[in-house]
Amino acid sequence: VGAYHQQGMPPAPTGYAEGTTSAPVPGWTDEQRTTAESAAAEIRDLEGVLKRLRDEDRRLRTALADARRLAKKEARDEFEAAKQVKRVARKEKKAEKDLQVAKEKEKREEKVQARTARQEAKDGRRRHPMMDDQPEGERVQGPVSVFAEQPIPPRPPSAFAIFRDRFKEEIKVELQARDDDVNFSTEVSNRWANLPPDEKQALHAEASQLLAEHQHLMEQRLQEDKTRRDGTANAGWKRSRTQTDHFSN
Repeated sequence: VGAYHQQGMPPAPTGYAEGTTSAPVPGWTDEQRTTAESAAAEIRDLEGVLKRLRDEDRRLRTALADARRLAKKEARDEFEAAKQVKRVARKEKKAEKDLQVAKEKEKREEKVQARTARQEAKDGRRRHPMMDDQPEGERVQGPVSVFAEQPIPPRPPSAFAIFRDRFKEEIKVELQARDDDVNFSTEVSNRWANLPPDEKQALHAEASQLLAEHQHLMEQRLQEDKTRRDGTANAGWKRSRTQTDHFSN
């Protein structure tokens, strides 16, 4: 509109300034009308460009906000994933430690049982002191230990060992199918750690029952071995008294 005044044109009507050029303006030449129409079209183009710029700015602001939200979500997910990895690593380490402790405990108990059995067998082969003075042909032979005739019953498995032996083949097949890097011991430990309490309690009850039966059998054999030694010792003592009375008479 300012260009119109600079060119000595009369002021444009209000309706024409807003872009309505359908009605001719009195006192304007064709050149003035053409110039006004060009200016109005340029203004409309500029307004369209401004609108598009505003829309683009709004779109960019929305995209930037979405990108920030996505970045925060990804950072939060990565943090939670790292925490989960650490928790799993701690569980696996604890499970391996528990498994190692259980194995060492079983080894110690087996050594104690073997040492006890050897001592019992050695005691069963000893002669009674009162038999040493008897003639060679009349000596009463020492008793044969029950543990020498029958093998020592192995110690019953623990609850974890029962679980491991029961699902060993299934876990091996599953690991081969998954083709994971997790080894067998780690997988068994993880499953044992995540086992429901009722199933774990049932396995502990089964292990306790097997241990009670093992202890009962060991007590029976120890009592039988003691009975044999006591019977042989009494027989040797009676024979020695009879020989002593005979020679004294």
